[in-house]
Amino acid sequence: MTRGYLPGDATRLATLFRESVAAFGAAAYDAGQLAAWASYPDDEAAFDAQLRAGILRVVEVDGVPAAFGLLEEFDHIALLYCRPGHERSGLASHIVRELETLARNSGQVVINTDASQVSRPFFEHHGYHRTGGDRFRCREVFLEHFHLTKRLVEPTATRWLILGNSASGKSTLARRIAATIGGAALDLDTIAWQPNTTIPTRRDPAESHAEIAGFTRHNPTWVIEGCYEDLIAHAATPDSVLVLLDPGPETCLKRASNRGFERHKFPTPAEQAAALAHLKSWIADYPHRCGLMSRTAHLQVFDDHPGPKFHVRQVGRPT
Repeated sequence: MTRGYLPGDATRLATLFRESVAAFGAAAYDAGQLAAWASYPDDEAAFDAQLRAGILRVVEVDGVPAAFGLLEEFDHIALLYCRPGHERSGLASHIVRELETLARNSGQVVINTDASQVSRPFFEHHGYHRTGGDRFRCREVFLEHFHLTKRLVEPTATRWLILGNSASGKSTLARRIAATIGGAALDLDTIAWQPNTTIPTRRDPAESHAEIAGFTRHNPTWVIEGCYEDLIAHAATPDSVLVLLDPGPETCLKRASNRGFERHKFPTPAEQAAALAHLKSWIADYPHRCGLMSRTAHLQVFDDHPGPKFHVRQVGRPT
């Protein structure tokens, strides 16, 4: 029922895009916002490159595109549009289900999208949960959009553990899962180290274990994330889901370089920048070192985990 990319799709789908915005967007946006939104595919070469780079799904009716969706970076629905006259026909729902299947088959644990005010109810109907909201600028005009996430595995699980190299996407995934389960998230960086020390020093394990026990006791629904294999193993329960994020050092190095200011870890952006060189060296050494916080140790925790577990090698775009 669906097909992939064909030469000439940029022109055909840009027309569908503009018709969809004009027909459905007026319920939520003013004329200036609609004009800016509709201009998105005006740079046809850039639009074509985007369609080629992702996984495109198109539904045709009588040989004419009636709906399309695009999956980017394994886990992000970047575009979903339906031609006027084909709304409520099930075409968009069919595309979303297919994109979700593609994401799941690539090993993804969650899928996400940035929805307009118009499409937000559609995605929420399909089980997506709001994890944030923002305004983005398009042609000097601001449009509101909502970040939505859906779990693709273990839909009833309420306890999650996320393990991986630095900058592998643990915090992003933890935030998204916590939003979908209505739970709290614990970053193990906040309890693993002694405070106010010149040289970073690990806390006594018993202190960190007590912090974990207090967190899980007060939050029956939770996500715990970090690179500390000993603390993750301590927090594991038979009903907890373990996700090992393992995209490779190159992806992690790019994420580390593109990170915004992490005010919960550094007093100032300058101090974070000064620590970047050491962090990059640590990230690059992940597959080679032994002992604490190594890939070897993480794989052992994964093998020993008593509950459901997922080894994710393809990780979506950093946010």
